[in-house]
Amino acid sequence: PDSRRLVFTAEEKRKPLKSYFTADKLDEIGEPASVYRENWGEQMEAFETSVVCIFDLDTKKVQLIENQPNDLYIGQSSWTTNPDELIFVAFRLEPYRLGLIYCENRPSVLFKCNWRNNEWKQLTDFDPLCRLFPRHLPKTDNEFVYVQTDIYRAHAQCKRLVLFNTETKQEKILIDRVDNVTYSNADPFRAEWDTQFKGLHMSPPRLGYSSDERYLLLPSYYVVHEMFLNVVDYRTPYRLYVFDLKSLSKKVKDPNDWYLITEHEFKTEEKNRIEWNVDRFFPDNELIPVESVYVHPVLVNYYIGVIAYVALGFDMLIVNYRGSIGFGQASVDKLLGNVSKTDVHDCHEAIHRCLQHTEPSRSVILIGGSHAGVIIGRLIGEYPTEYAASVLRNPVMDLLHTYITSDIPDWALAQSANVPFDFETGRNRFSDTSLITYLIERSSIRLMDQIKTPVLLQLGKKDKRVPFSVGLRYYECLKANKIPTKLYVYDSNHALSETSCASDCFVNTILFIHEHL
Repeated sequence: PDSRRLVFTAEEKRKPLKSYFTADKLDEIGEPASVYRENWGEQMEAFETSVVCIFDLDTKKVQLIENQPNDLYIGQSSWTTNPDELIFVAFRLEPYRLGLIYCENRPSVLFKCNWRNNEWKQLTDFDPLCRLFPRHLPKTDNEFVYVQTDIYRAHAQCKRLVLFNTETKQEKILIDRVDNVTYSNADPFRAEWDTQFKGLHMSPPRLGYSSDERYLLLPSYYVVHEMFLNVVDYRTPYRLYVFDLKSLSKKVKDPNDWYLITEHEFKTEEKNRIEWNVDRFFPDNELIPVESVYVHPVLVNYYIGVIAYVALGFDMLIVNYRGSIGFGQASVDKLLGNVSKTDVHDCHEAIHRCLQHTEPSRSVILIGGSHAGVIIGRLIGEYPTEYAASVLRNPVMDLLHTYITSDIPDWALAQSANVPFDFETGRNRFSDTSLITYLIERSSIRLMDQIKTPVLLQLGKKDKRVPFSVGLRYYECLKANKIPTKLYVYDSNHALSETSCASDCFVNTILFIHEHL
């Protein structure tokens, strides 16, 4: 708060030790380098043992906060109004760790720490709740807000915003999750979005308080807190809304309700005009690539991949199926226990609706990664003659294999059978033959013998979320069945997001599409 210090979490530095064969003294012998050290999985393999440090901007010195609980991993932090105190989020280390990145459903507790005195005070207990993103109130010594979800269900959920008092340890829900969302008109391509608040689906910004420190600005995927709203849809330009809450009518029936406030008009001034053009290497295409991404996605904005496809003459259909966030918690929960059912049905229905409104004879290409492997694998298996080609990035093709080998086994249980995860049974549920059978039945690889569609696979060798072996086994099955297929392997992780990987994937996707059309 005094802008003179930075707090950060680092990895504990290990004392260099020698092996049995090189040490001169017994106390030089340490834990062998070959001993397995647990980490947090996908893209967090270097995160093993955390330490919290304070960096002084004036003295340029780093101070280690001592007495940190050694059975926890300290993560997110927030300064309080007292420059000597911090709020931390901590995760349990035992009995073992699950993947953490992209997973806002892990058990966590909150701590208050006085870094000068090295005093740690636990504020909450481990319970069926995940607590993340603490943000201290700017003018209150003992209160902060944080985001709350349920553990071991959907990895992305409609969130609660909770006010926490550090003196009384009392919690008060400021914004509850929204379960159901209604629409006044759901006709294809003409849906009318009402003014109902759709729930909080994003994390609070670090500097999200208004200048008078009375309001917290909260972004969300559709409707947000009354102060700030980022709205994008295909019919209107990109807009930034800034509202004056004092202008709200005092005659409203419920001051705590949500209201759509008239937008301000902003004047734009054109400076440094840039002239640009797109060089097309292929003719215009009467094709529809259907893009689907990770579990519980919501796509409200454009991104460079879509622009590139459109520039090459493709039309794009991006599906927010039931299970996508931004439409209330009931929509998210609809996917639990229904993987490869409702998501597949929704995507197939969306494609046919789109074709009905354009040209039914157009070729359709399916493109997606991760959870989209379940969807696309089922689509080309259940409808083998309807799709011209498919492109899969680190796809989930085998739910049983994923349950056994992924860093998030709870995902496979929740999505396929809506079964809660616990560490006691963990991956050891093989005595539950009905569950194992269900995982096999809902797996896309089960439909291998029905596939006729050409398949392009793009896999990362370092993927811990959907291990490389899952896609490799699928590739081998395709080859054995003489399905036109090609496999590209990258020295990357689940996201395949490095510039070299992403660009190579895109070019090879375009080449594969034109090879098989």
